[in-house]
Parts: sequence; structure tokens; C-alpha cells
Amino acid sequence: MKHRILIVCCVMLWASMTQVNAQKGSGNQSSGRLSFYVDYAAFKMFNQKNVTYTQLYFYMSRNQFNFVKKDTSYSAAYTVSLEFTDLNDSKNVVQNTWTTVMDDRIAEADTGKEVPLLFEYPLLLKPSKYILKATIQDKNDASRSGSYTESIEVYDFDRSELMISQIQFATQALKGGNSGEMFVKNGYTVYPNPTRFYGSNLPRLSFYSEVYNLKHTPDDAMTNTYTAEFIVTDENGSIIKEYPSRQINKAGETSLLMHNVNVISLPSGRYVFMVRITDNASKSVAISKKLFVVYREGESIYETQADDSFFKDLDEAGAIRAGNIVSLIGREDEKKIFSQLEFEGKKKFLDRFWKDRDPSPGTKSNEKLMDYYKRSAGATRRSARRCSLRRPRRSRAAPRARAGRGRSPRAGRRWRCVPAAWWPGWQRARRRGCQPRRRCWPRARRGCR
Repeated sequence: MKHRILIVCCVMLWASMTQVNAQKGSGNQSSGRLSFYVDYAAFKMFNQKNVTYTQLYFYMSRNQFNFVKKDTSYSAAYTVSLEFTDLNDSKNVVQNTWTTVMDDRIAEADTGKEVPLLFEYPLLLKPSKYILKATIQDKNDASRSGSYTESIEVYDFDRSELMISQIQFATQALKGGNSGEMFVKNGYTVYPNPTRFYGSNLPRLSFYSEVYNLKHTPDDAMTNTYTAEFIVTDENGSIIKEYPSRQINKAGETSLLMHNVNVISLPSGRYVFMVRITDNASKSVAISKKLFVVYREGESIYETQADDSFFKDLDEAGAIRAGNIVSLIGREDEKKIFSQLEFEGKKKFLDRFWKDRDPSPGTKSNEKLMDYYKRSAGATRRSARRCSLRRPRRSRAAPRARAGRGRSPRAGRRWRCVPAAWWPGWQRARRRGCQPRRRCWPRARRGCR
């Protein structure tokens, strides 16, 4: 069963990557003839001090390797070389190399199939900043290799304040699994997503993390919880979407946090997923962030250029008008986010807001946006016209009649539909913001003078 689930997760990743293999949106893809993805996450090592438990996650396609015939089947092999160079201590260099052989009765017809390979490698590192260099070499073809280099930071989790581990993105997380098996930790099987791609084939972003140094108060049910908030921002830190928070009971000073959120509504592009933890007993806050990419079929993973933006020339009055439309058709979380943004942030929000509602994403024009703006402009013109045509409920003769100056035959008569030029003082009424209570056209047809 576990093997079948692993195959399904790999196929989902492969389906996502076949659509975006030419777009290096997540930034963690190798260069060279062998293409692979690398991701990492660091966690606290409880039984040892001054080291951090670090996991590397790899994903690639099997058909990139050169298969050679062995008896009645075919086999391939590759070598993985890792090097961690400490930026704070040049003498601290960690290296490791291992070779993997694929000889599980592979037929000749299967050597060209895009079978996904997913694996992880754990190691202990001293807390510091490192330059990671990963290289994968085909053992049967020296010209086939790929390399990846990244600057990473391994945190020190031995400190006493509230902390959260680095986020491990996953395709799926299930309860169960034997300790020591690949992808299993703390009683859960977590299938990693080294590509960091989500969207059409992976609509829900799953993740695993750990929370440390919680203030455990078993005698006080009100404070023996912590709050987990899940937020998506752009790369500049502007909030794009906030998900419902969770109140989680504390079983001790350490807690596992696994959750998933729906990201299919986000337009294709690069985002930052943020988890914010608040200890309800100590009021301490801890934050962990990680970049991910949303890709929806038919869209580009890159941001809309400013020159293509409908709102590039938006002014303050236009922002108010756009906000009125958002308040009518937007979700509650979208209304809240829009009200909290600065002027420039509102422009970016409106681009994403209407792009998400575009009925034809492949075209340059957004029909729904244009329709709403035309309807809004028409409603504004009709409201102004009705306001200018409305007559006050009493004629000017009524006050004179009440003052004892004689009663006018028109006193108390309701003139609602006379042209503005017939109405003495109509300009002052317009300045007061006169608004009609009902349409005046039917009364006009009945002979209203």
C-alpha cells in the first residue's frame, strides 16, 4: 500500500513537471544534461547538542540515464556527490558520496519511459550558513551529469525561545510508518515535494514542520494551546491570501504541525508560504517561510509585467472605485486584505483579483473586468441623472402657507419628475447629495408636471 502511494505521489509530481520543465520558476533545479530538483529542511536533534538534523530531498526522471543490457534486462546507475562548505569556518567542509544501481528487471521498452525518482538523504550539520553543491553523475555515460549550488542556512534549535523548524513541502502526509524507513519521521510518512510546484495537478499545498519550546500549562486549558496561522505573500512580503487559523492543544513543549491549504485559486507565479505560531501562554511568536510556485495549465509562472497591467495608471479615486467593486463581488478574506494594503499593494492585488476571475486567461483582455466597469459606470450615470431630475417633496409655497402668507394651490404637491431647470435651488440640492428614492419615469408618463 505504501509503495502504491509513493508511486501516485511521484506521478503527480511528474505530471506537474512535464508542463513546466522549461520554466525554472522555483529556482532549485540543476543545470547540465541531468536535470533534478533539490530541497532541504532542518529540524531539532533532541539527543545531541550543537548539531541540527538536516534532510535533503531529490526528484528526477529515470529516462535521463544510459541503460545497459545485463542478462535479460537493463540496468543503470548514478553517483550522488554532496559538499557543504561552512561560510563561517572554511575548515568545516562536509562531503559525502554514494552510488545507486537501478537493476530491478527493467525491460528495454521501459528504459525510455519518464519514471520519476524520489529520495531523501539525512545528515547532521553544525548550525551555520553553508554553500551546498550537489552533483549527480551517470555511471554508464561520463557526459551525463548535473550540478546544483545553493546557499543554505542551518538554524540552531538549541535555544530556549519559541521556535519553528524549517518547512518541508509535501505531496501527501499519512499517519503510520516504521521508524528508519525513508520518508518516515515521528510516526508519519511524509512524501516530499522537492520541486515546490503546486497548481493544476497538486491543488493543495501540504507541509510538515515542528514547533519547539512551547510553554506547557496542562492545568490551564485556556493557555495550553497555540495558534497556527497560514499566510501566502508575494516575494516582497505583501499579503496575497490568509487561510483560517488553527487552535492546537499542547501535548508538551514540542508539537508536530501538519496541514494543507488550497492554492489552486492563486494565479500562476512565485509565492512565499508563511507559518506563524503564537504561544497562547507566553504570547511568544515564531515564523517560518519558504518559497513555492503555483503553475496552472495555460498560464505563465511569471508575474504580469507592469506595462500589461490594467491598473498601472490607477489613482486614489480609481482605487476607491475599484475597492467598491471588490466589496461587492470579493470574498471576505479578499475584502480584508484589500483594506489593509497600501496604494501600490492595491494595484498588485487588483491585477491578481481580476486575473483569477478572467474567463479567458489566454487572451490579453479580461472580459469580466470590462463588463463590471461598464456596468458600474452606467449605474453611476443613471444615479446622477435621477438625482438631477428629482423635485423636493414640497413646493416652495408650502413654507409660506405655514407662515400665514396664504395657501398656494400647489402647497404640499409632490413634484418628483420635473426637469432640473424648473426647480429653484436645484444646484444647492445636488451639492447636498440628493438621491432619488424611486424611478421617476413611470410618474412622468402619467403626466407629472
